[in-house]
Amino acid sequence: MHRRKPKRQPDREQYVLRGRRAWCPRACAAFSLVFAVSGLLLVGCSDPTIDPFSNDGRYFTIYGYLDELKTQHELRVIPITRQTSTIPSADDPRAEIDAVVISEEYFGGQLISTSRWSHELRQLEDETFAHIFTANFRVTAGNTYVVRVQRSDGIETSASTTVPRLDIANILDVRPLQFNADSTIIRQEIVAPPTIALPWNIRAIYLYSGGVVNARKFISYGRVGSPTDEGGWVFELDPVADRPLVMAAIEDARQIGQLEPEQPVFLTAMGVDISVLDSQWRPPGGEFDPEVLAQPGTLSNVENGYGYFGSLGYYRQEWNTDAVSSALGYN
Repeated sequence: MHRRKPKRQPDREQYVLRGRRAWCPRACAAFSLVFAVSGLLLVGCSDPTIDPFSNDGRYFTIYGYLDELKTQHELRVIPITRQTSTIPSADDPRAEIDAVVISEEYFGGQLISTSRWSHELRQLEDETFAHIFTANFRVTAGNTYVVRVQRSDGIETSASTTVPRLDIANILDVRPLQFNADSTIIRQEIVAPPTIALPWNIRAIYLYSGGVVNARKFISYGRVGSPTDEGGWVFELDPVADRPLVMAAIEDARQIGQLEPEQPVFLTAMGVDISVLDSQWRPPGGEFDPEVLAQPGTLSNVENGYGYFGSLGYYRQEWNTDAVSSALGYN
């Protein structure tokens, strides 16, 4: 197999995650990506030459995503008009929007549920306002979701996404640990198949055990690694760099009484937790280049509009490390 050399992101300690709901600020969340890309696209939408009645039938810019692990979902909607999209105050005429948002869930091509989204005029960090629509529902991996933004005159902008389904066990090729002469450098290469061609955030998992305690420490690597020639993804774990963070978690467990002060602790397993973008989220050339993505329509799956509506799925795999616990620096 021919593959490109994986890249390692520096300063991972700045975005250690303690749970699935936290996001890596350095690598950014997928929602941050959607906002960033769509924010650039809005340069075109705010152009006074764009006319909602002559702009190739484009009526709204929308962006958002569905997360398999969340039940609260958000979608930003911006009407395409001759005016700038900026809403400076809640009293501005643009604070009103002629739009209703609904979403439909499909399984095997059959409609199984419909949700109506609620509107909120939300103040942003720059003190301007935005139209945010929210809905609460459970996302099912493998199902397709269609979001529809409808005007009172029947005009509609829509987009769809199929949530990645990764329920096959042990699909990662976990290579043996590689040690240098004095074990100051330890690496473990992981090769993902084409089904995980678009990872967004990779987290290392360290399962440690002591007495009756079994706990996991998650450490975010961000979007580390690179594509393989076969269409998958290759990256490396760094147990040496991660060990101080795992030991800090173990010390925290001792401080709160979960572990006895002298209780031996062993590393019983390692693993990875990968958030995966849906297949439509593939950027040109496989690189998230802002200069490329700034071009209107470069990354868009919206009918009769601009923007992007995507989804995130998840995959986790763990493997036993009892035999190498001491070599990795654990009791």
